[in-house]
Amino acid sequence: MEESEEKLRRLASHYAEHDLTLATLEWAASLVLLGRFPEATEIMRQIYPLIERWRLPVDVLRAWRIVQEDVRAQSVQPIAFRELSLTVRRRWYGRNAVGSDQRELEP
Repeated sequence: MEESEEKLRRLASHYAEHDLTLATLEWAASLVLLGRFPEATEIMRQIYPLIERWRLPVDVLRAWRIVQEDVRAQSVQPIAFRELSLTVRRRWYGRNAVGSDQRELEP
């Protein structure tokens, strides 16, 4: 698990925008599984201003804050990360499905 966390840490530092968001969620989830709640809370806190600047929909921002608070309180359920990731994907691709980002949706 420690090796996985380290790999996710390196990946997160190379990704941009929504990939960074999703990688951060995976990283935070791995930290939670390791019992490293303060670190998971901190990385979620650090990326929040970025996702806010990227103008993610308010429901995504609200969900992010809820999961972040549950991580801080050490009461988060592992499924919360998966659900938040799915929400980010749906809302992100829905927002960017037109124009130059359409190529990301094509096989």
